[in-house]
Amino acid sequence: MFRFFEEAKRKAILVSFNSMRRLGKTPAPKTVVWECTLACNMQCVHCGAYSNKKFKELSTEKMFFLLDELSSYGVERFAVTGGEPLLRKDTLDILARAKKIGFSTGLSTNGFFVSDENARKIADSVDSVQVSIDGIGRTHDLLRRKSGSFIKAANALRVLKKHNCKQVCMTSIISPLNLDELNGLYDLARQNADLWRIGTVMPIGRASKNNELILSREQLTKLLKFIAETPSDFLVLLGENLGYLGKLDSLVHKRDFFFCGAGILSCCIGIDGKVRGCPELPSTSEFIEGDLAKDSFADIWENGFRDYRNEAFSKIPDDCISCSDLDLCRGGCQVMRLRNLHCTKKRLGLE
Repeated sequence: MFRFFEEAKRKAILVSFNSMRRLGKTPAPKTVVWECTLACNMQCVHCGAYSNKKFKELSTEKMFFLLDELSSYGVERFAVTGGEPLLRKDTLDILARAKKIGFSTGLSTNGFFVSDENARKIADSVDSVQVSIDGIGRTHDLLRRKSGSFIKAANALRVLKKHNCKQVCMTSIISPLNLDELNGLYDLARQNADLWRIGTVMPIGRASKNNELILSREQLTKLLKFIAETPSDFLVLLGENLGYLGKLDSLVHKRDFFFCGAGILSCCIGIDGKVRGCPELPSTSEFIEGDLAKDSFADIWENGFRDYRNEAFSKIPDDCISCSDLDLCRGGCQVMRLRNLHCTKKRLGLE
């Protein structure tokens, strides 16, 4: 019965979206994520980007114009990621503008620059703040390649709660290098945040050729069982990149509904104004759906993203076509496909 309803919910989202498109009324994305900068004060071993590269960023004026366009089009949520967003001097001004015109807002940060001085402004202009913490003490500092970064990040959680930020989320990327610290991370999140979101390493950027960051079958099983066994009075969520989890899916996603909304419910505006499905996808021609320097956001959204919306499963990996779970996973995460890590059920040995 669970499987029936899971398939029905996933199909309903896509079929409803495409039905509206055929009527000439393409639904606006619920969420637009803005990759505001690739500049960063850290050199995380698992980062999907390279922060030592320089790119021309969208200006404050362009972003104010774009916020008005997104609002008029019907977008509901505007979230900011990086790089490290707080390295841009105008990030909080842009978020304040977004909040003022009616968006629900979000911010992802490594926490290093969060302080009593700016936490009040963050709380006033951001509905949900994600602070990244990948280990306890020295482990976090080593993974982030930044001495003192753990103390700063843990303090950011406390300062944001102190200033009554509406939602404070701790996020962690789990790899073999910090898997043994799950209990400590759970305690830290439970004491200082409203929820904890867990992800695993994506095979892009610095992590693209580092096999030491990829969880083995036993390690991945340990992580998923840990999440499944967490008490129900504190929300622990698993990120989207692992997709459908086979028989463990209902146990891990017992308090949320997994559906990757890239190209259907959400998209990402890159630092240079090029639009792609999600922030984790490489900003290469293969994944770019349009350029805001040439077209309006509405034109890009309505005429791009065809592979995301194809009910016939185009561009799905060959090994997925005959799978009985195709309606549940839709071929897995596109980023994980780059290293043939998209089938979590296979990785877990649950075929």
